[in-house]
Amino acid sequence: MSLPPGAAVTTVLGVNHWLLPAVLSQMLASPVL
Repeated sequence: MSLPPGAAVTTVLGVNHWLLPAVLSQMLASPVL
């Protein structure tokens, strides 16, 4: 089962857009805490 390339790109971008702010906020928050 292979996804169309567009779906793979959308999934990767969606995961990055969801993960990056969370990781950045964790990294910024941990020295404060």
